[in-house]
Amino acid sequence: MRVAEAIIQHARTVFLAADNSKFGRPTLVRQGHPDQIDALFTDAPPPANMTETLTTANCQVYVAQ
Repeated sequence: MRVAEAIIQHARTVFLAADNSKFGRPTLVRQGHPDQIDALFTDAPPPANMTETLTTANCQVYVAQ
């Protein structure tokens, strides 16, 4: 996990790709904080509480169609 943390810390832009099955599930591994993500790419809109968190973190959300 420290490698992933180092990559995020040194990246100019951080993208996260996740399908909607990841929303609302407990995480087994935590790689970072929403404040560290610049853009989320997903296949369905995230739930309202997650959208609020991402908006507060200034993270752009892109939903594939």
